[in-house]
Amino acid sequence: IRLSAPTAFGMVSWRRSWGVRALLDVRVAMLDGDERRDPYAGASAAGMRTWELGGDRSHHNATFRERFAPTTTAISADADLFSSGTSIRHHWKAGVEFSTARYIHQHRRNGGMSWRPASPERATFNPATPTTWVQSGIIPISTGGDIRLDADVDNGAIYLQDRVELGSRLSLLLGGRHAWWFGALRPQGDRAARLEAVRDRATEPRVGAIVDLTGNGRLVGKVHWGRYHQHLFAQFFVDRRRHRHGGRAPAARKRR
Repeated sequence: IRLSAPTAFGMVSWRRSWGVRALLDVRVAMLDGDERRDPYAGASAAGMRTWELGGDRSHHNATFRERFAPTTTAISADADLFSSGTSIRHHWKAGVEFSTARYIHQHRRNGGMSWRPASPERATFNPATPTTWVQSGIIPISTGGDIRLDADVDNGAIYLQDRVELGSRLSLLLGGRHAWWFGALRPQGDRAARLEAVRDRATEPRVGAIVDLTGNGRLVGKVHWGRYHQHLFAQFFVDRRRHRHGGRAPAARKRR
């Protein structure tokens, strides 16, 4: 195969502080890649893979050509505010996150089919001579196995949390997050409208406590409870069977 993988990525951040009581941080990141694995004999030439116990061998051309093209832009902003009283101190944190991405994954069989001659250990077998590929009057072939995924994915969230320090040994963590997800597939062919696959949102409360048991930070106890959702990403659309046995998109929830 011929491999090419041009990639561009970068991040810009801006930070502003107002003394020791307030801080604002804004970040923008992007990724644009296009990895291609092209066959050395062109997309129209069918490849050959032999059936062998020690591992198949390839002849004439690669079986598949592939393309992986992720494009992502992410924006986030968060603000920190510190306040203190006589015995209670607060660390407020609020923020917003948003990312939009497109992912193209192509895995296409060259020539529309692949030759799969059996028993290549025969003395008469020659990969360069098609007449030697015949056994029992047939030449086996393989077809299908193509992937043409073109998906759009959006993830967003807003959140607010407060770390309350009650003296020098006990801190309470109180917060909440509201997140939303969107996923769509771009059909192949002439159809222009996207097919909406996922649209969901959820609120995620989170609480916790930290106790300094010794007063010097050497032995600390922590307990947390919250609701969490995994971010949506385009590979969820590749094989639905995988999602039944593990990672479903936003519906996969964890508590701890």
